[in-house]
Amino acid sequence: MHPQINTKPLCSVPHCEKKPRGYGYCSMHYTRWRNYGSPFRVKQRSEWVYKPPITRFWPKIKLDPTTECWDWTASKSRDGYGCFKVGRKILQASRFSYTHFVGTIPFGLEIDHLCHNRSCVNPKHLEPVTKKVNGERQDKTRLSISHTKTHCLRGYPYIEENIWRDRKGIRYCRACSRFRDQRRRSLFKPLLSIQPRLASCSRASQCPLVRKPPAPRSTAGSRRWHSRH
Repeated sequence: MHPQINTKPLCSVPHCEKKPRGYGYCSMHYTRWRNYGSPFRVKQRSEWVYKPPITRFWPKIKLDPTTECWDWTASKSRDGYGCFKVGRKILQASRFSYTHFVGTIPFGLEIDHLCHNRSCVNPKHLEPVTKKVNGERQDKTRLSISHTKTHCLRGYPYIEENIWRDRKGIRYCRACSRFRDQRRRSLFKPLLSIQPRLASCSRASQCPLVRKPPAPRSTAGSRRWHSRH
């Protein structure tokens, strides 16, 4: 038998048998080429320069002259808060800013943005408050924003006949609510129509769409307890 010859593309660097990622280089050599200009270049430990956190903090800020907010331009969380790495920990950029420029945040308190801009890290716009106070302020902000709207996202007017309010007083559109309910029913209606046919299938016990009756409760334990007492 003839030996099998590997015809798959490999990294263009000699004696490297990894799969190519870009420009004919594997992931490791491509990263070296992108960072240092050569796939053979390796950064030595003596070339690493330590930068204090506050030195890395300033280039990630963009000043807004109208609101005086320090907008965070680096990575952010899903909620829109800035993320900043200090040592091996990833902190909220607003908490780091307040701790560095003002002082320690008391235990059990969280940072509230007085400017209602989650990406702002200006210490003058930050205040440590309890979770309850922060939630109440957010509700007031949502309530004030809700009262300034005249139409919903689909263009229906916010009139008394077309709105409903939750327990916090925030307005919602009745037409949009009906539309969501109809869409939800239309999605589940085909599943309800095929329930009888699925129940007669030979593999109905393995199908997750078939409604299974609840399992009967075991009375063996109660019988044992009564027999003992």
